Amino acid sequence: MKKRVLAWILLAGFVLLLLNIVVFQIFLMQSIAVYAVIAVWFIFTNKPLPSNKIIKTGENTAGDFQGADNENPDEAESSQENEDNSEE
Repeated sequence: MKKRVLAWILLAGFVLLLLNIVVFQIFLMQSIAVYAVIAVWFIFTNKPLPSNKIIKTGENTAGDFQGADNENPDEAESSQENEDNSEE
């Protein structure tokens, strides 16, 4: 709970910092310096996701329904109906 409150306080402070830089421009150089420190800190501390956490999209798996290649699901249903009718 404490971390959540701290995160909200930091977020509010960051929004106020951006608002000061863009609109009010009070202590502009100091505000820009603080923004630069935050940006550099974020770049160096932000770690990429491990490869097993990355969600891969666009791959068909065995559990997908037939006709997943078609962009229009109506076409997939109609092609399945045609196949069913031809088997009879």
